[in-house]
Amino acid sequence: MLTLSLFWARLALSLYTFGLATALITLAVRRESLFRVARGAVALGFFFHFVSIVETGVALHRFPAAQYSQASSLLAFVIVAFFLVVYRFYSPAALSLVVFPLVFVLTLVSIYGSPGVTQLAAASSRAPGNGWIYGHAILIAVGYAALTVAFAGEVLYLVAERRLKRLPLRPEGGPRLPSLQTLDAIGYRSLLAGFPLLTIGILIGLYWADRRFGGLSLTDPKVLLTLLTWAIYLILLFSRWSAGWRGRKAAYVTILCFLVAAAGWVSGNQTGLHHFLGR
Repeated sequence: MLTLSLFWARLALSLYTFGLATALITLAVRRESLFRVARGAVALGFFFHFVSIVETGVALHRFPAAQYSQASSLLAFVIVAFFLVVYRFYSPAALSLVVFPLVFVLTLVSIYGSPGVTQLAAASSRAPGNGWIYGHAILIAVGYAALTVAFAGEVLYLVAERRLKRLPLRPEGGPRLPSLQTLDAIGYRSLLAGFPLLTIGILIGLYWADRRFGGLSLTDPKVLLTLLTWAIYLILLFSRWSAGWRGRKAAYVTILCFLVAAAGWVSGNQTGLHHFLGR
């Protein structure tokens, strides 16, 4: 059944690839009415991605999040879900220029950067896990997905702001971007949605690590970078609430927060999510 789940994952990747290519072409020629083709391809890929995750879980008799490849697949899946929800309210087609490439890379890594089917089944059978750790994985993924969409919105905010400043002197081509107010709202509301879920996910992870290993390993780079991400996240939201941070300043801090989170995620590829899991 793992072989079948791999088939569905590859089909999802093919649809994500088609959606990415179509989105790039659509936005380059500035005919956003055609973006529904790209969105439809990604939505269909999202469905087959869901089937792949379910098939993997059934085959392994556990929620598939214990291995780095499985966690990457889950994160890509949740990012697509978050994007589709945001698109439902704001229709920010240009957001796909940042989100779709990240989804493509994560899905690619989950398929071709993963161990073989036999090795995956053996490793997953040895991996520690219970409801707590799976809840931790899901909530962390949703928190990171929200941060990813916020990052995409803030990157486009900086591009749109630069374009507005240059427009009187030199008209520019490129994709049509949402207004600065819309992009700022996407970033802010995505952060608001993601922060409490990320916080709960971290707390569950701390609780589980304490019960399973007698405490958290602060020598784990993924743990340290995740906690740093949370701290920057908190500072960003607090500054928006108390100091009224908006615009460029908030965009830079959001991008910094995302880069720290991305570094933490990449470090998991070297340690297998957390290096203390092998103890």
